[in-house]
Amino acid sequence: MLDPQLKEYLTAIYQLNLSRNNILLQQLNEIVLVCNHLGIEPILIKGAASLVENIYIHLGARFMIDLDILVPDTRLNEVVNELIKCGYFIPEKFQHHNDNLHHAAPMCKSGGVGSVELHRRITESQNLDDELINFTTSIVNLSNGGQARLLSPNAQILHNILHSEIHHQYYYLYSLNLRQLHHFIILSHYYNDKINWQHIQYFMKQHNYQNILDCYLYSAYQLFNGPILVSPKLLTRGHFWLASLDNSYLRRFFKFYVLLKKSFNTNNLKNRYLITEQQSLWKIRIKHLMYLLKRYSNAKNRQRMRSILIQMD
Repeated sequence: MLDPQLKEYLTAIYQLNLSRNNILLQQLNEIVLVCNHLGIEPILIKGAASLVENIYIHLGARFMIDLDILVPDTRLNEVVNELIKCGYFIPEKFQHHNDNLHHAAPMCKSGGVGSVELHRRITESQNLDDELINFTTSIVNLSNGGQARLLSPNAQILHNILHSEIHHQYYYLYSLNLRQLHHFIILSHYYNDKINWQHIQYFMKQHNYQNILDCYLYSAYQLFNGPILVSPKLLTRGHFWLASLDNSYLRRFFKFYVLLKKSFNTNNLKNRYLITEQQSLWKIRIKHLMYLLKRYSNAKNRQRMRSILIQMD
């Protein structure tokens, strides 16, 4: 039995989110219709797909930040220009958006409640994208006559895992994103026997993500009584990974490792030091290492890094 005040609070939160999602659904209908007028049937992904597929029993149950919509890469700028004509704009903080990312700069509209991200790819890997897109997609008819497509149940499950654990690196950071994990559970229950778990396991193993799948499934099973492909290895890996979340020092170590790895990423170094073909990448790496050592030899900066790692917990 919920405390009356807590029940009142949760009800208010739900009503606010329900109103927000209704406005997001109106925005989504408008954007899909714009795409249709250009001869494009966009693919709705993540929360946008949930809004039209009624995956959640109640519309206000899904908390969303933005609308994610996939359009052909060659037509993306065309769709952006049409949305600008409809009153959408790119906020100033996104004006210098990196065009190499898998989605265009977020766009907003006066009176809207969330941004829209037009994707040129579903993931940051073209190879993974090709495989996910090749899964059968279904057509969905919207209330205003617009037509869009949805990824297959298998592809939606895979995208959920890849987006959470690889793109946002929650697996490597020894962190759990409960919202993404809960969405995984909702997808699993909604599509149920339409999901081919053996195929999902094969896909993840083929791309050397078997450990990630095992830990994700184990977490879903322990926290939400989710589906699990029972195997001794899965139970061992999953139990160790989930138990490691309680070790703050271990978490900070892996988070520091991920930050360091990102810092020495080839593309990041090229952008930072404007590397030319004549320059040795190893020399630049040594230069960057000396910079980091010099910077964090300062006690104040060391404390700042420690605060960042703690905040990431």
